Amino acid sequence: MKNTIKLFLLLALFVLAAPAFCAEDFLFEKLKNGQTVIVKKVSANPTVTIDTWIKTGSINETDKISGVAHFLEHLFFKGTKNNPTGTFDRVLESKGAVTNAGTSKDFTHYYVTLPSKDFDLALSLHSDMLLNPLIPRKELEKERLVVLEEISKGKDSPQNVMWENLFELMYSNGKEKHPYARPVIGEDKVISSITREEILDFYNTFYTPQNMTTVIVGDVEPKEVLSKAKEYFEAKNSAISSQIVYPKISPINSILRKTQKMDVNQAYGVIAFHAPKFIDDKDGYALDVLSVILGQSKSSKLNQVLKEEKRLVYGISSSYSAFLDDGIFSFSFTCEQKNLADVEKEILNQISKIKKGQVTLAELNKAKNMIKTDTYYSRESISNIASEIGYLTTLWGSTWYYDNYLQNIEKVKLQDVIKVAKKYFDNDNYAVSLVLPNKSEENLKEISQVAYASKIPQALEPVEQNGDIKKYLLSNGATLIVKQNDTNSIIAFDIQAKGSKLLEKIPSTATIAAQTAKQGTKKYSNAELAKFLDEKGIKLSLSSGQDAFSISLQTTKDELNSALDVLDEVVNNPNFSTSETEKIKKLNIAALKRVEDNALSIALDEFKHSAFKNSYYGQNAKMLLNSVEQITPDEIKEYYFKILDPQNLVIAVVGNVDEQEIINKMTQIFQPKNGEKITFGELKMNTFVPQKNIDTVLTKPETQSAWVLVGYKTCPIYNEKDRATLGVINAILGEGMSSRLFTTLRDEQGLAYSVGSSIMQNVLDGAFVAYIATNNQSIDKAKQGLISEIERLRREFVCTQELQEAKDKILGNLVVSIETNMDNASQNAWYALTERPINQLEEYKKLINSVDKSDILEVANKYFSKSYISVVVKAP
Repeated sequence: MKNTIKLFLLLALFVLAAPAFCAEDFLFEKLKNGQTVIVKKVSANPTVTIDTWIKTGSINETDKISGVAHFLEHLFFKGTKNNPTGTFDRVLESKGAVTNAGTSKDFTHYYVTLPSKDFDLALSLHSDMLLNPLIPRKELEKERLVVLEEISKGKDSPQNVMWENLFELMYSNGKEKHPYARPVIGEDKVISSITREEILDFYNTFYTPQNMTTVIVGDVEPKEVLSKAKEYFEAKNSAISSQIVYPKISPINSILRKTQKMDVNQAYGVIAFHAPKFIDDKDGYALDVLSVILGQSKSSKLNQVLKEEKRLVYGISSSYSAFLDDGIFSFSFTCEQKNLADVEKEILNQISKIKKGQVTLAELNKAKNMIKTDTYYSRESISNIASEIGYLTTLWGSTWYYDNYLQNIEKVKLQDVIKVAKKYFDNDNYAVSLVLPNKSEENLKEISQVAYASKIPQALEPVEQNGDIKKYLLSNGATLIVKQNDTNSIIAFDIQAKGSKLLEKIPSTATIAAQTAKQGTKKYSNAELAKFLDEKGIKLSLSSGQDAFSISLQTTKDELNSALDVLDEVVNNPNFSTSETEKIKKLNIAALKRVEDNALSIALDEFKHSAFKNSYYGQNAKMLLNSVEQITPDEIKEYYFKILDPQNLVIAVVGNVDEQEIINKMTQIFQPKNGEKITFGELKMNTFVPQKNIDTVLTKPETQSAWVLVGYKTCPIYNEKDRATLGVINAILGEGMSSRLFTTLRDEQGLAYSVGSSIMQNVLDGAFVAYIATNNQSIDKAKQGLISEIERLRREFVCTQELQEAKDKILGNLVVSIETNMDNASQNAWYALTERPINQLEEYKKLINSVDKSDILEVANKYFSKSYISVVVKAP
């Protein structure tokens, strides 16, 4: 049930008022008006999350008001009597807050995470927003257009269409349609006509104190916080929502199917069974464990059989999701259309094997350990903690479920797993939702040991130190950054190698090498390695970016030696077998083809290709598709051992570690390769600068939303002042709901659901891009709107308040962005990789604070007076 948080959210049962108490380290109280407040102190970082959950969602809608819960969620941000439209976004974002909301079938929640020094301000605004929404008619009409655009955008997503069709299939299977059959986002015909009075009626009916739970987690004093919560929230009078009886959900008594064709390159599918709702909790724990055994990791049964052995799918997963009035157990996958029948047959075959008892104690224990470690890693983040507590308390009425979840998972036995498989999985009664390519099947394209020394180095002294961060230069040439953190037992490694695509002879070699290195080593087969990592709760991943080839490793202190041993094996003894290489190549080809399935990915791919013309930064999907087939295991081996030359490596570690032990291990694992040392600061690139405006218009059949991108070439990463100034410009122009693009093009003109800007910052080149998703009739207006707002920055000084709020937004975001050990490790590694000092964060903060109005005008004219690059993806 815990994984339900990730996918589907549900409505809790009403619980009578209770006095304040502490459950473990929680302060829990029912206010006089019936609202629940929960406070948990976590002082690892100076941040706090406020997360309010309301026990209502689309389940309480009718056909006449379908989508009202989601529409209302949008309208909460449109102002109150004390805080006019735009105030929430502007003030909170100026403090670096991350704020948003989400609506599901069973509940809605609103959250804000920000530096804890601004907690009082945030709670004041958060409570006012929830208790006193004005919903001005003018703002309602603007947001109506935005939601309609969001609905259109959802119709372009094959995964979204697949899931919506599944719910319609499963919950329209009776005399009366259940509310779950309707999409949470609503129907365009309803959103087009729903009135303010109908929206307010929904608010007054369901946004009652008894239906609200506010969770506050972070660096705060619980008793003081509780007092503040009472001050702000008890102003809302108590009211009890009427009990609703939902239509009875009919069982599935046959194989139900729904298929929709779209302009996609692969098949998207989900097979689902009815499962228990949350209150059937004993079965729920066993189903959580079963979902991990079947399809939640690389070593799971379905991944091993369908993906690794039979190669029938590109990806597959299983999930148990409990709702207020039902639950589903689902298997989702992507594959070639020709494999659909075999995929379905094999999923059912694996289910039958479980029902026959073909599941081992080792698999059970591995699954339970994975749930335990995943939960532990998740609870490193205060926003995750708040979300989990809020979700489970909304459902259960107290923090009991949060406190006892892992103990109840530990109680699950083999016979429990077999029992629930027999009870809920009937191989003759289930639902199947598919999204298939428009094209006919006939037209679809086909888709070693390295020795190392064991010499133990002498003790080293740091070559640089800043507070609790130390930098070492190892005897093998690698740079090691260590930050001690004893607040938890999680240890994070981020290892980055300079070069990535720079060292490729054939494009995509870095990507294939990163994915193939874990597909088997001298000591472990592919399946054995996956199983070992899952059993030990070790997270090991390899990836390739434009400038850095990365290895990330997350473990606990108890499993550190095991984690380092497996890192050694993957670094020095990968097999790179022909069969595994071919399998990974096919998966990459499939992923590259999926770029064409989504209008936004098409637009970004084309913009990147145009902006970074003639460099490896500009490699697009079409180019990479042509090169993947050329890559051989020998090419991968040559690249892999060249890229991991320690003289080009940065190893960042955060956690409670013995520094000398880490020094010794990293020196042993990474042995010199006698290659060429890369110094980014000395590299030169003939960057492309357009001499005239580039306007590219691409079409995608059936797309409901058009995407418009307008961008300009900027600077490499080492132009520090310009980069900081561009960061402030980005915060002003298009970052967040208080930005100029959001307020002008979305709020005032209602042109878009998604609008904003971003900096594409590579080490040796850069670009600034503004983007908007709009309807096909508003493309020209939307494009001109982007250009006009960018031009304003060249002509007018920004105001003092807007400039300061942009700076505060960036600085606050920096605090929030380095919450976990892995966040810290990644940041430290990146600074060292790009040859900057370990105090670069403090230097960057100084640069941000130094940006003035003249800097913005100067930098805007320096880059935005050049020719632009525009990409439009629209319907034919």
